[in-house]
Amino acid sequence: MARGRRYGELARRRAYRHRTAGLVAVVVFLAVGLVSGCSTQVTPRKFPAAFVPCAGVTGTPGLCQSIQVPLDWSNPSGPASAVWVTLVPATGSPAPDPMFYISGGPGASPEQDIPWAMGAFKLINEHHDLVFIYQRGTFRSDPESCPGLTEGLATAALRANVQTCLSEVGTNARYFTTAEAARDIDYVRAQLGYQKIDLYGVSYGVTLGLAYIQRYGSHVRSAVFDSGSLLDTPVWQEAPLHAQQAFDLLAHRCQSTPACAKSYNPAADLATILARVKAQLKADPTSASAKEAAAAFLDIIDDSYLAESTTSVLLPADLHVLARSGLSALPANRRSWFSSPSSSPQQTLLMQLSIECGDAWAAINPKAIDTNSLFAPMMVSRSAFEDTLCPLWPHNPGVSGTVRTSDPILFLNGTADPTDPPANVAAARATMPNALLISVPGSAHWVLNPSWNGGTQTPPCLLTNVAKFIDSGQPASPSSWAACTATLTKYVPAFPAAPEP
Repeated sequence: MARGRRYGELARRRAYRHRTAGLVAVVVFLAVGLVSGCSTQVTPRKFPAAFVPCAGVTGTPGLCQSIQVPLDWSNPSGPASAVWVTLVPATGSPAPDPMFYISGGPGASPEQDIPWAMGAFKLINEHHDLVFIYQRGTFRSDPESCPGLTEGLATAALRANVQTCLSEVGTNARYFTTAEAARDIDYVRAQLGYQKIDLYGVSYGVTLGLAYIQRYGSHVRSAVFDSGSLLDTPVWQEAPLHAQQAFDLLAHRCQSTPACAKSYNPAADLATILARVKAQLKADPTSASAKEAAAAFLDIIDDSYLAESTTSVLLPADLHVLARSGLSALPANRRSWFSSPSSSPQQTLLMQLSIECGDAWAAINPKAIDTNSLFAPMMVSRSAFEDTLCPLWPHNPGVSGTVRTSDPILFLNGTADPTDPPANVAAARATMPNALLISVPGSAHWVLNPSWNGGTQTPPCLLTNVAKFIDSGQPASPSSWAACTATLTKYVPAFPAAPEP
């Protein structure tokens, strides 16, 4: 599996592939217009001289700079690491607090998110600078990677690949942790002269955002946490339970929709497919390849279908095809999800492994995996991978524990999220009294992503309410959010029409 925290790069790339080129072009056009067209009406703010226009470097709006930080914050005079920063100044009268954008993964780059963010956060950007930090060890921030460090390998092969990797890159990977990344954020904040910042974190970005509040909460004004979990929630250990819940919701919705119920039965079809795998295992109990095939198949259902509202509605028809005609009968674009993207070994970011081996959310107790879930094999496989890799992999302590703060925080979690559902933040108010927890009906992972309404639009009330929250710096209004979520049903993508018999 190529799984990073909460789908890593796989689902992020797929999300962008599904959007129309026209939509992205319009957002970029508007973003450039906002920055350049309004600049003559606002007194320019002074930023460090090293910042240069991004257009010729990254092709994105704003100003860019690579900021040097200590590789090991406990040894500030030691080797340095680069952290790339993109800053988009406020288009109108600027407030003193910017909004820092924290990407998911771990390993996702904000660069691919900037065009979307410029449209989604247009209202926020009127008065708040937007700051995008490329986490250490990722694209533009001294990324290092090695091949052959993924699930599905025999233990001996994985051990050999770890040793080969470490002999080439050394042990600096131990410093690519969530805790060090939180320190980087605070250093960037200070370098830019901000006293207080607002945070928007998505997926793993919620983990990093919470870790920042845990350590540097005096510099936080407010935070929006989209599709994440609390630091001590064992996200992967509970993933089979939550994937099963998301699948059951989808199956129930199909059976409650006459046209879908007439043509498809996703629960029965998934059971049929998994029964074939079990039959293979019964015929050859030593077949490691069959076990990995089951784990990989379920991971694709989880990552490539259930993770987004626009793709989850394709699952009933695709399971119907897979149960009867096999992979070759799927549409080509979805058939590719089930095959390796290339014949070359997949590269894995070293920071991803350091974080996954250190942070509490990624720990898996195999005895605690919900074996009643059809999705249990994918985490049994992941647990075996961690048990082999992590004792060999250099990693400093990760993040864990309780976050205590009175900062205004808004948690957005989709009811159909297969990995970070509302249950994963349910305990937040016990230690964050000014937090508002919003269960977003019909949303899968990444609530603000435009995977609503056929993949073309984020419901406007979501973006408007987020902007009002950031502007106010006060606890979010439960009534305005209740009014918003009550309208979201109409944005949930419909099941495609079944082909004519």
